[in-house]
Amino acid sequence: MGLLLLLTPALAKEFLPLTIPSGLVEDYSVCRWSMEDGLPDNEVRSFCFTSDGFLWCLAGEHVVRFDGLACVPLELPTGLPRDNDWQGVAADQTGSLWLYGRGGAYHWSGTNWLEVFKSPVIWMQGGTSEVWATSTHALWTQNRLGEKSFLLPTSETIQAVALDTSQHIWLATDAHVWRFAQGEFQQETLPPECALRHVAQLAVGRDGTVWMASSEAL
Repeated sequence: MGLLLLLTPALAKEFLPLTIPSGLVEDYSVCRWSMEDGLPDNEVRSFCFTSDGFLWCLAGEHVVRFDGLACVPLELPTGLPRDNDWQGVAADQTGSLWLYGRGGAYHWSGTNWLEVFKSPVIWMQGGTSEVWATSTHALWTQNRLGEKSFLLPTSETIQAVALDTSQHIWLATDAHVWRFAQGEFQQETLPPECALRHVAQLAVGRDGTVWMASSEAL
């Protein structure tokens, strides 16, 4: 476990003096970083890039900034248990860093963490002009005009979330799929042959296609 870097040969020559390990696909070079190379934990739960080009990793219960050569740790928000079950890091449209998990959502000001959302957060992503987050039953957004929260119109628990190319939010609950657009939740009706229960993952392709994965099918 740890952090892997996958580069084409052309990029590898510009980024690092890497060589292609024997037995790997010839079109790529691979580099691996672990605790032996400075990571505080081999369990990398999440990572993101900010606009300044740095890679930020949530490694175990640690947040580190990685520049391709060295890891620089950040202190976690104070006053919270060490086993806070952090879920991930995310970058918003301004390039700012966010940390989220069971203890809520925190924004990195450059010198310290600022608490923004107190409820447990299971997903967070920056859009074109705002940042989005979800708890188990609600959607929250913040932009330059302020922040708003929207309660999901069902008692079901949010299982998976994705932001599409139109800046609409897709959510999967225990038995339904929802799309949030223009301030409203719309329940999407899937064809009977495509109905899935317990959707575990949502993803959006570059062409805007929404993909869903469950224990039953893709």
